[in-house]
Amino acid sequence: MSGSKAAIPFEAASCSGAARASHRAEGRIDPAFGRSPNQVEKLRLSSDYFGDVLAADDGRCAVEQADAFVNEVKARFPGL
Repeated sequence: MSGSKAAIPFEAASCSGAARASHRAEGRIDPAFGRSPNQVEKLRLSSDYFGDVLAADDGRCAVEQADAFVNEVKARFPGL
């Protein structure tokens, strides 16, 4: 068995902010914000327990989505 595994894909929503802007206009936060942390958790578990490798682009995308989520919450709740 080889020591390296193939990179696993990041299946969460796109890193583009287009969908979030339309949901904001409707008064709701994009449901992808709820799915994104779940996908990241799956990637982490797969990496931790099965040795799968997360592609650098997927890691960057996950961080961008987390940053977008924090910014969305800050915009909706300015006192936080």
